[in-house]
Amino acid sequence: MWRLALAFVTLFGLSPVVHSVEKENRVVDGEPPARFDENIKALTAGMAKAKTLTLLEGLPHQMFEKAALDKELKDKKTVKQRDFPFYEGAITPKADDAKALIALFGDLKSFARYRGEKKCGGFHPDWLVEFKDGDDTYQALVCFGCHEARLYGPKNDVYADLNGGMLEKLHAILGAQHKNRLKEK
Repeated sequence: MWRLALAFVTLFGLSPVVHSVEKENRVVDGEPPARFDENIKALTAGMAKAKTLTLLEGLPHQMFEKAALDKELKDKKTVKQRDFPFYEGAITPKADDAKALIALFGDLKSFARYRGEKKCGGFHPDWLVEFKDGDDTYQALVCFGCHEARLYGPKNDVYADLNGGMLEKLHAILGAQHKNRLKEK
């Protein structure tokens, strides 16, 4: 009987339920070690080869700054990336800052295996850093509160914790890039 149920699910395309359960398990339980190791090398290598880099600035936090977020969504032009809102209008950093960001995101030591949600109000991307190399696009959503990054490439993705001094280095570079929000402290 269970085989018939499995065949029904497969035949009628209900497998996205399995995908969302896997994603939810990853968010709650942390990145499985094998998955992290399999994907982080390809993602950082792709980011290290980037020829161009642009930034999208994140909106106020969905929990801690709810009123400000609602006001910004109403008053400012925004775009959605990876189900999160960002201010419209890509920011192109100075050449030195772009080089530094490419080096940071291209370094395996910048990331550690994601250990699960941090109970800090939920992942909130302060920045989206987008890397392009020809037709290949890589994105990193960075949350300063959780000290996490969600990395996406053309063929894979991975959730990661920021390692070592990565957070401080990102604050130093990205804090000066704000166009819409108050500068990071």
